[in-house]
Amino acid sequence: MWLLRLVAAVLLMLGARPLEQSLELPPRPVWKYLIGIGLLDTGAFVANALGFTLAQVSLVSVLGSLFSAVTVLLAWFVLHEQLFWRQWLGIGSIFLGIFLVNS
Repeated sequence: MWLLRLVAAVLLMLGARPLEQSLELPPRPVWKYLIGIGLLDTGAFVANALGFTLAQVSLVSVLGSLFSAVTVLLAWFVLHEQLFWRQWLGIGSIFLGIFLVNS
């Protein structure tokens, strides 16, 4: 997982110049959100890894597959983003898949 994040950071740095994007640090008020996101993301990764080690892999993998649906639903609820029918269909198919796997 750390390798994926390292590659993403390197690609962002390499792509910033051709796309004329700034690599400056964000303003100070935004840092609390970034730190919170980082802590939650790291906590989720650790919980997922512990779940794979200590619990049933079938259960942990199903719960881990919910991340995309939760992300979209949070964007809809917290940020009031408009969801298109394809996104609702995707969320429904995720929940249907989880139901079918657990049946």
